[in-house]
Amino acid sequence: MKSKQALEMKAICEGGSTRLTVQGELDLSTTPRFEDRLRALRARKKVVRLDLSKLDFMDAVGLRAVIRALRDRQPGFSKLEVDPKVSPEVRRVLSLAGSPRFSS
Repeated sequence: MKSKQALEMKAICEGGSTRLTVQGELDLSTTPRFEDRLRALRARKKVVRLDLSKLDFMDAVGLRAVIRALRDRQPGFSKLEVDPKVSPEVRRVLSLAGSPRFSS
């Protein structure tokens, strides 16, 4: 049985944007921390590029958080982009959710 992996997040400034690399598992227990971190980064008014290439697992709660963040157009929040290179596990979830961008 695979041991539960914690969520790790690393933000790196790249010119006029910030890359947030998410590693581990984005699920019911880790999503609130992810949402708080993403909200704080987006409040800086720089483009945030979400890197999900190191994510091992994402459940429906994590998926909903990503979709909600992509749709969030609040004044004072920066644009959010998802890097097209995602892990196979995340690609499967996004494909099952109907995202044509990530379908095989």
